[in-house]
Amino acid sequence: MIEADLDVEYETIPLAGNPAIWLESIAIRDFRNLERVDLELPAEGIALIGDNGHGKTNFLEAIYYFQILRSVRDARDVDLTRFDSAGFHISAITRSPAEHQLAVGFEKATRRKKVTIDGATPRRLSDALGALPSVMFSPRDLELVSGAPSERRRYIDGTRTYRPPLSERSSALPRQSRAPQRCAARCRPPWRTLG
Repeated sequence: MIEADLDVEYETIPLAGNPAIWLESIAIRDFRNLERVDLELPAEGIALIGDNGHGKTNFLEAIYYFQILRSVRDARDVDLTRFDSAGFHISAITRSPAEHQLAVGFEKATRRKKVTIDGATPRRLSDALGALPSVMFSPRDLELVSGAPSERRRYIDGTRTYRPPLSERSSALPRQSRAPQRCAARCRPPWRTLG
């Protein structure tokens, strides 16, 4: 089912095996040149086909927005809002295999962004990074191979957006800091001479 002003065609393509996460449906409102897009995506995947300037990259950028919560093309959120619109909104349903509902919105007047995952608002925006694990390649990515090392470092840094919540990491820190003390009490250093 397509109800969209996205002027492209799509085809279902078969994939080997089951995807680890499936973007089942997406709704996009006032994001770049996309006024209203409602798509149900088959588990097999799709191929977007269309002329230049008809919204293919904007559609992919809207999906990837759930990964990094900003534009992949370094635009400000206010610039992602469709002309003469109050803001943008993107919502999605994913399966992994459980169903999850994701939503992100931006309001131009207040310059505020709001994210919900399964109806709950994360304490910090950074807790929502990677809500829809994805990778996006574009012609700009050729700079990774032919460009300066700083571009490669920037890309690698950007792909490491997912980290477990601090609550999960902080419980491991005391155990890690006590490990050398426990070992010192039980272990003999290999250089210790036997008398």
